[in-house]
Amino acid sequence: FLPVEYLRSLLIICLGKSLLLCYSALSGKKAVLRRALNLVPNSAQLWRAAIELEDSDDARVLLARAVECCPGAVDLWLGLAKLETYQNAKIILNRAREALPAEPSVWITATKLEEANGGSENPLIHKIIDRAFRTLTERQSVVSRDGWLTEAKEAEKVGFPGTGRAIVDVSLSFGIDDRDKKDIWTTDAKLAESEGSIEIARVIHSKVTATFLGENNVWLSAAEFEKRHGTSESVSAVLGRAVKYCPSAEILWLLAAEEKEKARDVDGARAILVEAFASNPNSEHIWLAAVQLERACGELDRARILLERARGQVKSGRVFMKSALLERAVQCGERELQLIDEGLKLHPKYAKLWLMLGQYRERNGNDSAASSALRKGLENCPKFVPLWTNLARIEEKQSPAKARAILERARVSLPKNDVLWLASVRMEARLAKSSGSSSSNSSAMKSMLARGLKECPASGILWAEAIDTELPPQKKARSVDALKMCDKDAHVMIAVAKFFWAEGKPEKAKTWFERAVVLNPLLGDAWASSYAFHKERKLTDALEQLKRGCVLANPKYGEKWCSVRKAMGNESMSTLEVLLKTSELFELSRLKN
Repeated sequence: FLPVEYLRSLLIICLGKSLLLCYSALSGKKAVLRRALNLVPNSAQLWRAAIELEDSDDARVLLARAVECCPGAVDLWLGLAKLETYQNAKIILNRAREALPAEPSVWITATKLEEANGGSENPLIHKIIDRAFRTLTERQSVVSRDGWLTEAKEAEKVGFPGTGRAIVDVSLSFGIDDRDKKDIWTTDAKLAESEGSIEIARVIHSKVTATFLGENNVWLSAAEFEKRHGTSESVSAVLGRAVKYCPSAEILWLLAAEEKEKARDVDGARAILVEAFASNPNSEHIWLAAVQLERACGELDRARILLERARGQVKSGRVFMKSALLERAVQCGERELQLIDEGLKLHPKYAKLWLMLGQYRERNGNDSAASSALRKGLENCPKFVPLWTNLARIEEKQSPAKARAILERARVSLPKNDVLWLASVRMEARLAKSSGSSSSNSSAMKSMLARGLKECPASGILWAEAIDTELPPQKKARSVDALKMCDKDAHVMIAVAKFFWAEGKPEKAKTWFERAVVLNPLLGDAWASSYAFHKERKLTDALEQLKRGCVLANPKYGEKWCSVRKAMGNESMSTLEVLLKTSELFELSRLKN
């Protein structure tokens, strides 16, 4: 049997609905509900219906009576508190907590009230949430850890970040083993960030770093987060704390100095690197970062002094290479050669020094000596691909047959290397063109490309070359083939984008250029080709976005990108300057086609 009171409430509700149909005027509806409430004063449903018909003043009066009659209806308490002044709302919420001590929403609303009145740093916020957590735990109120985090995100979403932070702070460790904290918290931070709860993600990162002070990877994650969502100051603040607790982590010192340099605080960057030297006196990376800072500032004498000290302290092949590069940049060839020779005596297995020696000889018009240097380099470093490709390029000037033989030996020595296959394909194209044939129609080039794709079927650079060198009528089919094999390779995306660009389909081209940038933001050619495309279409807003994105990504790779970055005279170019210069190469390439 159903309880009598329930049947009575049901009867009154039904009666009320019937009578409401007979009254079109608002006053009639109110009268019906008042009569119903006189009969069933403990019906929260009737109180809600009556309150909905009133303005704020009369609603407040009804709510005050409603919570006395229905103390278990949390929404009525919260509704009343919302209509009251700060002081009265505090009293009401205290009464609500007494009536419903295990109801989380009452505690959270009280916290939001304090934040609205005293700001997100109000100390009462944390005090109330901490008490709520203890009270609910003692009363075994079932609020899961995920439930608390959801409440925290919702608080931030509606404009109460302080409440969200406090909830995270007291509940983040709830129900998890100490051994699992780092992994779970890291996942929590990523999830919060992906959901747009930036402040929640930030406080989780703060909790992780405070708990795992000596682990540089958690500091790196926090710094990268601030780079995405914070300011230069917040990034520097995180890294400043990071190097304090992880003084031997080179990467943290380097990032801290880089952030100061980005903010054009050169003295601040120098100060950080001085501290870094004290903790890591034999760090090649820190020495070279200090050198790069001085070079970027045009302080070449300072850079020379630092490199001289580094050669005495670190003595690595890379330090000698950077020393020689500095002399090359200022066109001091004799000193450049001297440093290369010194470096090779100490580091005969450091391949880049052999490459630089060959480039030096070639630059000075001595191809024979350049060839000899590269061959010696291959004796010591037979797996360094640029030595093979540069040797073949030099020999090609005098004897294409020798160049072919060199690349053939390289491919046998280093099988499945797509860079060597690409060099062979392009050499055949050049030779065909020099003999008066179309490079696109060269049977030798096509045969070499087919062989390369057979040995390296998933090579993005070879498929991109296949698209670029195909005759226009067959480019679409070639693009489809490439995407079947390499649908996640940025080189292929660029080639497909250029195809649509040439076909006069700008929207499709734009989509593929964007995919290339997203797939590999470190590929400078992706940024530069997209920039050239948007520049031709005069899309000013898109160009500005590309500039900002490229500078933030700071690309390191790309055939055309590196040709500009490493060219003599370009050593001090900024990332933005390299972007603009590289995009011009794509513009020229489009004009030729």
